[in-house]
Amino acid sequence: TAYYRFYADDGEAVAGYGTDAAASAGYFSTTLPVGSYHLLAYNTDAHGVAFTGLESRNAAEVRLVSEMQPGNVYSWNVDDVDVPLQGTVQYTPVPRPLVKQMLLHFQVTGMEEAMVLEGRLNGVYPSVFLLSGSPSAESVAAAPETNTKFAATLAPVEARDALPAYMASADVRLLGLLSPEFGACYDCRLHLQVGNA
Repeated sequence: TAYYRFYADDGEAVAGYGTDAAASAGYFSTTLPVGSYHLLAYNTDAHGVAFTGLESRNAAEVRLVSEMQPGNVYSWNVDDVDVPLQGTVQYTPVPRPLVKQMLLHFQVTGMEEAMVLEGRLNGVYPSVFLLSGSPSAESVAAAPETNTKFAATLAPVEARDALPAYMASADVRLLGLLSPEFGACYDCRLHLQVGNA
C-alpha cells in the first residue's frame, strides 16, 4: 500500500486530497478541483521506519525508529499535476528506492566452533527526505551516533595452518552512510561480536 499526497505550489499539503487515505502502490485514482498540484507518494508497508514532516513536501522524511535494519522504502513524485476542467490526466512516476544495501564479507580464524557474527555499524543516516533521498543537515549531524545492527551465520571453510576458519556475509540495509566529505572528522566504527557453540 501507499500514501499519495497532493501539495500546492507553496509546498504545503492540500487538505482532503489523498492526505489521509492509503491506496494501492500500483495504481491510484482520485478527483481533484481544477488547478496545479505536486504529488508525493511513498509505500507504507516498510518495517522499522516512520514518516514525519508530511505537511510540507520539502520537509517530508522517512526516519529509522530503532537500530534494526529498515524494510524497503520507496517514494515517487510528480512535479506538476495540471488538472483541467472535466478532464482526465494520467501520470506514471518512477519509484525511487530510499534504502541502500551494503554487503560485508567476514572471515574468522583461530576460534573453535564459531557460529554467529553479530555487528553494529555507526555513521548511518537516521533520516532522508522523501522527495530527494538525501539527508538533512540534522540527519548528517546525528549520523555518528546512529547505529544499525546485523547478524550473519558463520560457515566453516577449508582451514589454513591447521587453524579453524569460518566465513560469513552480511547484507546491511540503511538509509545512507556518512562520508567525511559531508563535514568534520568523525569516528565511524564496525563493532563485531563472534559467538561459538
